[in-house]
Amino acid sequence: MTTTEDRDNVRAMHESLARLTGRTVEEAEAMTIEEVVDFTARMSFHTLGLQIATRFEEADGVHLMEDGIRAHAARVGEALERLHERVPLFPVRMQDVTIDLFGFGRAPIHFVTQAKDEDGSDVRYFLLSELAEPLGIPLHKAHEWAEREQADAIRAQRERDEERGALGWECMNDVIDLGVWLTVDDPEARPDADGKRWSTAGEWLVSDDRLLALMTWSPWSKVFYENARPLMAHAFIHSGLADKLGDVPTYRTVETYDGETKTGPTGDTLGDHVREDAAGITVEEAAKRAMRGLCFGPPE
Repeated sequence: MTTTEDRDNVRAMHESLARLTGRTVEEAEAMTIEEVVDFTARMSFHTLGLQIATRFEEADGVHLMEDGIRAHAARVGEALERLHERVPLFPVRMQDVTIDLFGFGRAPIHFVTQAKDEDGSDVRYFLLSELAEPLGIPLHKAHEWAEREQADAIRAQRERDEERGALGWECMNDVIDLGVWLTVDDPEARPDADGKRWSTAGEWLVSDDRLLALMTWSPWSKVFYENARPLMAHAFIHSGLADKLGDVPTYRTVETYDGETKTGPTGDTLGDHVREDAAGITVEEAAKRAMRGLCFGPPE
């Protein structure tokens, strides 16, 4: 049974929604769940834009270029609106919803979408700066990675469009330029006329489909590769690729007594090495090892 208090609460909610949306109370009452969710998402875009711009404005060694906080925040909102039109975004409000970055740290999830990936899972989105920091990637280097990813996506999208004779966006939804223009202190950069060393950077939205690609830019990429070798070996065996590599010989280069180098076959194949990496460790153990991050002890 609905009480008078319940009706008053619902009425107050509709009045608040009407003020936020610029509608009458009656129009707010008629809004569907989908419309309310969509409005909530669009509100969150501009809130996040202000949070991003304010954070960079207050950060040490980072400077907003030209326009102020509100102009940068507006561009963030516009970029998210464009993506939202292609793949509906749903904001993740809870601050403690994070993802494990291969054992090297964690990063908050900002959005999820019902546009499933190839595995049938919801796509999750992160801010590049919040991924780069725990992975040890300077922001200007992460920005360079994102620009390359965007260029690769444009080429891939054009090839796909030409093949089918129609325009699409499916290759363009993983790395999104949010329009935040920054300069960051960079001791490795050439000095400018005033002797200051800096590089350009920006903020991007990155889907979980590109996390592994970003990991390869981390100074810990070799550590991650060693951690993940047994798991990748199991994947090769399960997919049948290990069998196909059974005919690929391997070679070893050695230095002779007179200082020259000599390269010759080892007698093993790439398939042999793959099976060697998977030997003595289960898939579950390999998956745990792949996510252990920096570990200075013996393999688990």
